[in-house]
Amino acid sequence: MRARPRIVASLLLFIALAPVVTGCFRRQFPERRLFVLNVERTEVARSPSSAVVRVGRVRAEPQYERKGFVYRTGDSTFADDFYNAFYVSPAQMVRSTMHEWLAASGMFTLVADVDSLVGADWLLESRLMDFYLDKRVDGEARAVVRLAVTLVDARKSPPSARLERTYEETVNAASGGQGYVDAWSVALARVFARMEADLAATLASRKAP
Repeated sequence: MRARPRIVASLLLFIALAPVVTGCFRRQFPERRLFVLNVERTEVARSPSSAVVRVGRVRAEPQYERKGFVYRTGDSTFADDFYNAFYVSPAQMVRSTMHEWLAASGMFTLVADVDSLVGADWLLESRLMDFYLDKRVDGEARAVVRLAVTLVDARKSPPSARLERTYEETVNAASGGQGYVDAWSVALARVFARMEADLAATLASRKAP
């Protein structure tokens, strides 16, 4: 009969210590953080035209179709970051921010979506060639964006390319997920600014009849 109180006391002690014991063995994983690009256009709107442009889907290299950040660690080595990622893929964000940028530029009377039934004078095709954080130098991080763009004259039969350019920008990044995203946003804004200037020059030289 005396053993029973000892058993009860042992059980109570085990129950009390269980959270402490399990807590010692439970690994603390960092929380996954999701980001979006913030591409700001500061340029003055250009003179409007009657042209309509359709922005096509941004094709991307396979490694940039995923949402996780991509780090370049060597000349031919890359690494993924599971805990820092974009809310949608880089290609989707590049396309949506490009659409907003061109709509704010004033160059076109309408910037149509890829699925729009509105007839377009111009088609803008693009491919995301690079979108990574360069970490090949210890203690440094640089956001790299490389985008190939083709402007197609849809008024011709068959349609023909009138502008083909590849834009690349590299921006030093502060440490941390938000610092990386801010650098990518600045790099993409610079790419869009250069693209806009080339598009404006092409439109000026090839006015609709």
